[in-house]
Amino acid sequence: MIVCTKCGTENPDGIQFCRRCGGYLDWSGVKVAVLAGSAVSAMIKSQDVVVEPGGQASCEVTVNNDGRLVDEYRLQLGGVDLSWASVEPSSLRLMPKTSATARVLFRPPRASNPMAGTGAFVVTVSSSADPSVRSQVAGSLTIRPFADISATVTPQTSDSLKVAEHTVNVENRGNATIRVALSAQDADNRLTCELDPPDVMVRGGTVARSHLTVRPSNPKEPRNGRRIPFQVFVQPATGAPIRLDAATLLLQPGASWWSKWRFVVATVLLLVVAGSAVAYAGPPYPHWPPVPKSSPPAPAAPPAVAKVTINPPSISFGTVQVGAGSSAVSVIVANTGTGKTKLTTTLSDTKDYSMQDLCSSSELGPGQQCQVQISFSPKAEGDFKGNLSFAVTSGDAPKSIALSGQGKGVALLSCTPPSVTFNITGRTTAVALTTSVSQTLTCTNAGNGALTITSVVLQDSSGKFNIQPNCVNTLAPGASCTVSVQFNTSTFGASFSALILINDSLGQQVVPMSGFRGYEVILICPQCTRLVIQPTPT
Repeated sequence: MIVCTKCGTENPDGIQFCRRCGGYLDWSGVKVAVLAGSAVSAMIKSQDVVVEPGGQASCEVTVNNDGRLVDEYRLQLGGVDLSWASVEPSSLRLMPKTSATARVLFRPPRASNPMAGTGAFVVTVSSSADPSVRSQVAGSLTIRPFADISATVTPQTSDSLKVAEHTVNVENRGNATIRVALSAQDADNRLTCELDPPDVMVRGGTVARSHLTVRPSNPKEPRNGRRIPFQVFVQPATGAPIRLDAATLLLQPGASWWSKWRFVVATVLLLVVAGSAVAYAGPPYPHWPPVPKSSPPAPAAPPAVAKVTINPPSISFGTVQVGAGSSAVSVIVANTGTGKTKLTTTLSDTKDYSMQDLCSSSELGPGQQCQVQISFSPKAEGDFKGNLSFAVTSGDAPKSIALSGQGKGVALLSCTPPSVTFNITGRTTAVALTTSVSQTLTCTNAGNGALTITSVVLQDSSGKFNIQPNCVNTLAPGASCTVSVQFNTSTFGASFSALILINDSLGQQVVPMSGFRGYEVILICPQCTRLVIQPTPT
């Protein structure tokens, strides 16, 4: 690479004139060895992906080789189950300043896992030449819900002396919670069927049960072992209803104990009455029969209490660029208790995290669910931790959700002036010219990420320039450092050039310098050449 010392433009090797100012590079150009480096950027074309369970969806990720090396980049997918998600191809080999596209494929199975909902995924692109060079892009994946309900009743045929008992089992092989209504009735309305509970909330991959009691509607219904069929109807909130056939046998109870033991009971009562009469008529014998103690009252039924659960217990957003925002992550809040509750959510860090609360607007009843959407938008570089806490009006509050994320900025080095020029001139030879002048070069990190300066090098073949860098190793966003530049010469009428090479974590910044010492040019006539007046050597 050839740098023009007049305007500071970088020109490729093999050309003779500057692309910007037209200067002859054999006179005003300095050849610079370009340090090779790796750099990469990535972009996702569709950040919101929706997929049906058992189907397939994809999005494209564009990888750009922004460095000066032929590099191979590895693509890794995170945030989702890799058994049904992948990146194809998993690596890309790119020439400098070229780009290529990879596909992120999602093939979730039609099963209860994964659950329906929206979550974040992250694609990390890393360099093989320098593993520390990487780029990350994030998106959101929505898995649509589906229902697959089956039901059974056990036992299918019951023996009824007074009340028959059955259990209705409802299995949800889908990936979302669904409400199922239950009912039971026989064709002739000869039975009274009661279900507890009549409605069940069935989560994906689980089985819910309801207790069914069956008794004759007419207490005088003949009990001669007759079989009475009835039907159980299972109606999901979505999908076709399910009909289950069952039956109960009305059996005649055996002879009562009174018919067998009535004479024995009468004899015992007679003896008790006779003993009581003797005890009260004679001396003070002990009281007979003993006075029975009163039985304690039955314990009260336990109060209805809510039980709140949350999923997931923690959320990690990974690395997000400063000033950008991550995809929202859903927190599922469920009430698995027996009572209602009112929730209040509190976010500890409202500067870098935000939430959309869909739970505090109304009470959460038994078997119900709600969602809280959490997003991460870092305002500066660094690791940011927070938590999402819950307060409830019934039952115990669940544990807080731990939040974590890392903000990563983009550094940008800008040096002022872009080129340094020294002119030691005068209008008359009567005034002696100085031999040394100095200027200050100020370099500022104009980005929002930290910048590491590894070295400040002077490339000077003339020996007329000196520099004194005052740049620390790391420049925070908005911070500046200075380089003191000095030009020393006693030679008249000659131009000198040099370069300042600032090597940082982004690559290399080149600041061209030029210096001249002599007297001003006097034009004798428009057609004449320029004449430089110099002191006569003594």
